[in-house]
Amino acid sequence: MIISEEDKKRLQKCQLLLLLELRRVCNKYEINYSLLFGTLLGAVRHQGIIPWDHDIDVGMLREDYTKFTKACNKELSSAFFLQDSKTEKYHIDVPSRLMLNDTIFHDARIQYFNIQHKISIDIYIFDNSPNDKKLQERQQEDFSLLWIKRKVAQNLRNQKRLQTLPQLTSISDRIRRWRVITFYNFSLLTKLITYKLQKYNSTTTENVVIAGGMFIFSKTRIPKILFENLISLQFEGFKFLCISNYHIFLTQMYGEYMIPTIKSERDKEFPVLVELDFGKYQDIDLLLKEINKYKSDL
Repeated sequence: MIISEEDKKRLQKCQLLLLLELRRVCNKYEINYSLLFGTLLGAVRHQGIIPWDHDIDVGMLREDYTKFTKACNKELSSAFFLQDSKTEKYHIDVPSRLMLNDTIFHDARIQYFNIQHKISIDIYIFDNSPNDKKLQERQQEDFSLLWIKRKVAQNLRNQKRLQTLPQLTSISDRIRRWRVITFYNFSLLTKLITYKLQKYNSTTTENVVIAGGMFIFSKTRIPKILFENLISLQFEGFKFLCISNYHIFLTQMYGEYMIPTIKSERDKEFPVLVELDFGKYQDIDLLLKEINKYKSDL
């Protein structure tokens, strides 16, 4: 489906509402976070959402995300939902999402995934990355292999191919069927990925990294110290926390990040949607009223 410019702006307002709720929870429980990716770039370059952007990204250290999940259990009203592998069985960990209930945002790229599809913002978790270069490469290789296998497992499950494998009678055929199911066991792969993600969290490392199948670790690996001295930046009329030396991260991700992308690149940004439904937030006055409940920092 083709989304109108009016709906793009309404979507961005919904995402701002989610970001404000995240900020409220984090401020109350003294949890550190940082705007990330295009959202951080928007704060630096536009003091708000990049006009052609379609999502909002936030990053947290693993220990802060653990605090955040516990806080959400106490704080989130029925209007919001935190989606991760603990709250939704077939959700892939990267990223977690803070969602707006009673809405639909169904991305065609993941339309067959057996998870909830709602308007959301992405929460990326930073885990420790080893200091040794060879171990860093191994961390990427190990995670990427498991990530691919779990993506296959998820696709097979969503297409109900694992459940419909023939109930073979011979012993050799039964063994082959067992191997297929075991090799692509979603729960087992999730446990292995969780282990690989947090393998170095009990040791002292200089760097942290976002692990995800779509990322090259060298781009998302940053000095952990950047999270120790957070700064505030203006974003859509509010102030949000950001890593102190954002130049390091933005340069790794985008190169000359102060130069806006050309129009042809902007047009590729927005995903193809199967369905979009704002629910009660179709009423822009109601949406703005909800946003205005959060105290502006101007």
